[in-house]
Amino acid sequence: MNNIINFFTKSLKRELITAIVLTHAIMMGFFVYDLTEQQKDFLHKQSFSQVKSLARTIAENSTVWVLSNDYVGMEELITSVSSYPSLKYAMLVDTQNKVLAHTNKELINKYTATTLDIDYLNPKLKLIVITNNTNIIDIAVPIMVSNRLIGWARVALSQESNTNGIQEVLKKGISYTIGAIIIGWIFAYILAIGFTKSLYKLIDISKKTAKGQRGLQVPSKRKDEIGLLSQEINKMLIKLDENDKKLKDFNKQLEIQIAQKTKSLEEKNEQLKENEEKLKKLNEDLEERIEYEVTKVKKIQEKLSRSEKLASMGEMIGNIAHQWRQPLSVISTITSGIQVQSEVGLLNNENIQKNCNILNKNVQYLSTTIDDFSDFIKGDSKEVLYNLNNEISSFLRLMDSSIKENKITIEYTEQEDIHINGYPKELMQSIINIFNNSKEALILNNIENKLVFINIYKIGTSAFIEIKDNALGIDEKIMHKIFEPYFTTKHQSQGTGLGLHRAYSLITDDMRGNIDVSNITYVYKNVEFKGTIVKIELPINK
Repeated sequence: MNNIINFFTKSLKRELITAIVLTHAIMMGFFVYDLTEQQKDFLHKQSFSQVKSLARTIAENSTVWVLSNDYVGMEELITSVSSYPSLKYAMLVDTQNKVLAHTNKELINKYTATTLDIDYLNPKLKLIVITNNTNIIDIAVPIMVSNRLIGWARVALSQESNTNGIQEVLKKGISYTIGAIIIGWIFAYILAIGFTKSLYKLIDISKKTAKGQRGLQVPSKRKDEIGLLSQEINKMLIKLDENDKKLKDFNKQLEIQIAQKTKSLEEKNEQLKENEEKLKKLNEDLEERIEYEVTKVKKIQEKLSRSEKLASMGEMIGNIAHQWRQPLSVISTITSGIQVQSEVGLLNNENIQKNCNILNKNVQYLSTTIDDFSDFIKGDSKEVLYNLNNEISSFLRLMDSSIKENKITIEYTEQEDIHINGYPKELMQSIINIFNNSKEALILNNIENKLVFINIYKIGTSAFIEIKDNALGIDEKIMHKIFEPYFTTKHQSQGTGLGLHRAYSLITDDMRGNIDVSNITYVYKNVEFKGTIVKIELPINK
């Protein structure tokens, strides 16, 4: 099917011929069909008129014979019409449907199968159509005497001759249709040849032009649309020749410019090679300089980090000195009391036991403080399993003097024991740096009721430390810079800008954790406060 469609649609000539032939075939088909139908209708009406006329004639001429029961006269009347063309039969019947006369004499005195009746009061009723189709027309006309029915004149005419005539007309129509199709095909072929001949010329010129041939023109004397198309294509070909000429001139100019540019680029390439050698040497010198500067910066950072830690150590030594004053004073008082009691004879075993307990308690406090400080300043860094609660408690003992001196209230929420594999000294250094920032912010902003909240908890395989203050928070504009090295909001002489950076590095790099800082507003004892919260997340590796 597709091959047939392609055969007719891939050629304009075939499409034109097919369209004209189909148009002729369809138009002639409709014409023959309409002519046949009209002829059939005409012949049928003519036959009906003939039957009706013949029946009425018989009815009018048979009145006397029927009234007098003259069978011979009736038979002569019927015999006189028996040679009527296409007559099937003619008969006279009485009111009881008895055959009085018939073209077939064997049926005389027999009764018809069709019962005839008439409405005598209907003056319009002149006949009865018994059968009316393409095969036979059978009509009965009443025989009347003084408005009294005395019998029927019945005539039937065969339609076989009409059918044969229609078939003959149809055959001739089909012949004319075939002739018209052949003539249409010849006309379409001649028209298509003339139409496509010019198109093939256009196609040939297009192919030659596509292959590079120039100076071509389409020869055409037609004045129709194809002639106009040929003229436009000729204009296009002339324009194409002009453009080709311009393109050749342009290519020549371009070749000259390319040669000039090539020479210029070669000169620049030579210059570029020289510059590359210079740049290579400069990069080598720069790499050495950068390596030197990076090493220098690392040393400076190490020094600043040590100085930061030494500053923290100095601050803690001051805290320890303050913390030792009270227990040393107690020890001095007790030893002096024991000496006086011994001299006056009041010293007994009960006093000795009591004073020894007080001395032991204060000595243990001094020893614990020394241990905390000793653990902090040790230079080695090893991953160990430690209790997070113990580290927070140690931090609070080390910073106790500073906390009290600056009148800071510490709210520490101690949870279940949380054990972590990590670096407790680094964590202590980070918490001290964070606390010092909070302490300085509280002092700088003149906060009267200074608060620092420490909360630890565990979620899944992570431990969390939250340090929250009420120092009014950090400016959002600089929030993203606080972990950068050397960034500080204090005067250069008062800070290095490495405290929070050092804490960030220790937590994220050494302890494989995370640290986040944000501003917070919260309510404590029915009072609303604004400050900063630092959240540290550490992995728990069991």
